[in-house]
Amino acid sequence: MMRTQLPGYSPLTATAIGKAWLSTVTGRSEVHGELLVGNLRASYAAEQALLTSSGTHALQIGISLARAVSRNGPDAPVALPAYSCYDLVTAAVGADAPVVFYDIDPGTLAPEPSSLDLALARKPFALVGANLCGYPLDWDLLRARAEASGAVLIEDAAQGLGSALHDRPGGSLGDLTVLSFSRGKGWTGGGGGALLARGPIVAAVRDAIAEFGERPVPGGRLSGGGSLAQWLLGRPSLYGLPRSIPRLGLGETRYRPPTPATPAALFSRSLAWSTRVPAAREVQARQAKAEELRGMIEEAVPGAAAGRSPSGVPSLPLPLGGGSAGYLRFPLLLSRDATELSGKPRAIRLGIASGYPRPLPDLEAETGLRVEAPAEVPGARILANRLVTLPTHALVRPRDMAQAVLLVSEFEAERA
Repeated sequence: MMRTQLPGYSPLTATAIGKAWLSTVTGRSEVHGELLVGNLRASYAAEQALLTSSGTHALQIGISLARAVSRNGPDAPVALPAYSCYDLVTAAVGADAPVVFYDIDPGTLAPEPSSLDLALARKPFALVGANLCGYPLDWDLLRARAEASGAVLIEDAAQGLGSALHDRPGGSLGDLTVLSFSRGKGWTGGGGGALLARGPIVAAVRDAIAEFGERPVPGGRLSGGGSLAQWLLGRPSLYGLPRSIPRLGLGETRYRPPTPATPAALFSRSLAWSTRVPAAREVQARQAKAEELRGMIEEAVPGAAAGRSPSGVPSLPLPLGGGSAGYLRFPLLLSRDATELSGKPRAIRLGIASGYPRPLPDLEAETGLRVEAPAEVPGARILANRLVTLPTHALVRPRDMAQAVLLVSEFEAERA
């Protein structure tokens, strides 16, 4: 089978899976869940932590709680970035919340200031900021803007593992924080997520934790098959097999309708507890490879420049000043349609992938999303059309990086 690189990777071993399964069948998982909650509260300066069955469910709950406590009232919208994971729309629809969108700056992957101001002028009950590819946002600015407009600040840190702002870790910077432990987020529980809280909204989250305690835990005590498949097939020598099966949808971006939020499965609690240390070590490896990739691209690709406008030339987005990126993937803006590159067999084998194919406002008609005050989002459209990501994880070899940069260079030379 031809070697096929994974676009994203979370450290996982058979030993960790076995221990998590054993903990599940012996009842130890509940203890691991308590240890995980304690670790999250300490690591992310949170007063409360709620373990959920997915990061999407954590965000869905967070949006609902923010609506209940915001002084802007239940009829106000939630402010979302116009370019991000489709699961943000799923969460908003699941919370039955109207949405106002703000644009994203392609040069930093952060909110575009003037567009953000227009969205906040609508007095949303919550402002959601999302780390793309592990890039930091200016959370100090977002907090000030949110407080001025009466919005609860929600930090979607599902992709933010390893990011930081002024030495404060990503995941510790919102009134509410959303984490994900799905297979591609750098820290895996085979699924699951968490909602963290700090400040005035803590009481509402404490009530949600008590209410969640009355719900049955999904999956019972027999689970872990998906994680076993992830460990077995999630390596370049075998990944080509599941990647070639269309119904699995690997490499595709799909909208998933909302479902009722449920607690984290017992197995996920134990596995997330077991993989926390290797996940933290993996961050440093990703950061080192990302910086190496940046230098290689600047040298090999004519016109590549950090932070340069993406109009007509490839661009390397730069993390905001005072921040550092976790580089879940390495982002690159091409000079033309990204799918022309990412669809090439060589690109697939090297783990090069397009970003999200459409801005989130374009999902309105097919999802039941209610959009208030539709806005122009040119930055989001540039990202949807031109963004590709290169893998940075531990399974990427120097030869993979060199071949990926060569392919990007050849693709850009075709335009010249």
